[in-house]
Amino acid sequence: MRPFKKPVKLFAQLHREALSVLDTVPSLYFRVAREGTQHMFDNLKRRSPSQYYGTFSASPIILFTLGAAALFFGLVAVVVEIRTSELLVLGGKAEEIPWGVFLQPYLLVMGTDPILTKMAWLYGWGIEIIGLIFAFAFNHATNALSQTNARIAKMYGVVSFLLILLNGWANFHSLPGVDPLIQVLVAVVVAIAVIAFPVIGLALIERGFEELGD
Repeated sequence: MRPFKKPVKLFAQLHREALSVLDTVPSLYFRVAREGTQHMFDNLKRRSPSQYYGTFSASPIILFTLGAAALFFGLVAVVVEIRTSELLVLGGKAEEIPWGVFLQPYLLVMGTDPILTKMAWLYGWGIEIIGLIFAFAFNHATNALSQTNARIAKMYGVVSFLLILLNGWANFHSLPGVDPLIQVLVAVVVAIAVIAFPVIGLALIERGFEELGD
């Protein structure tokens, strides 16, 4: 039986060490879980106004609210600008916010509307996409174009800027107002809402999530 004493003794030792490791696992697990939960709740605690005052930070609630408002009114302005661009082709004044413009890409392909109406839709959406690219991804667009033709890239920037100015004229011409000054002010606000509000809204919401994690 002597040859079996060493293996049995070794097995018993390994068994005791395994049990000691298993005894530490629950306490280690609960400690990690407790610390992780506490860290999560600490991150979600609101800071006092004095901690935000005079700093670049702001309350996440304020950032989310302003960001959502900027995105919503930017969307409204996009719809208005699409309509005013169409009216530059068709003539007339904008009388309402036509949410039906989102059906126009489908109707361009599947609808049986007159060619003039479809061209107005195409112009309205085309000019709006040019403006959104100018606001969101102008550098990416010009960089991609410069890899194929540098002259086209330079012309694209100039033509885009001129078309955006023309779109401002469409806003002025097609939006109602009691006098030319009011029409100018409304046109400027709509243009700023289209170009700047989506970028600002997304940036504010992103910053709000960053503030939650600090």
